[in-house]
Amino acid sequence: MLSEIDINDMLNLYELDRDSLFKLYNPDKKQVEEQLFMFHHIDGMYSLCKDMAGGVYHFAAWTKVFKV
Repeated sequence: MLSEIDINDMLNLYELDRDSLFKLYNPDKKQVEEQLFMFHHIDGMYSLCKDMAGGVYHFAAWTKVFKV
C-alpha cells in the first residue's frame, strides 16, 4: 500500500530527465513494481525505455512512475 508521501513522489513519465531510472506504479495492485527501467525519451504519445537487460518498452507518456 502506498503512503501519502509516496503518492506525492509519483511523477508522469514525461517529467523525467533523459537516462533517469524509474519503477512503474501498478494502479490495480496499488503498489510499485520491482522491475527497474531507464527512460530515454518521449516520441509523441509514447516513450522509449529500456529494462536492465536491454529490452525495449514503449510506455504511454503519462504513465505514473517513481524515480529511483
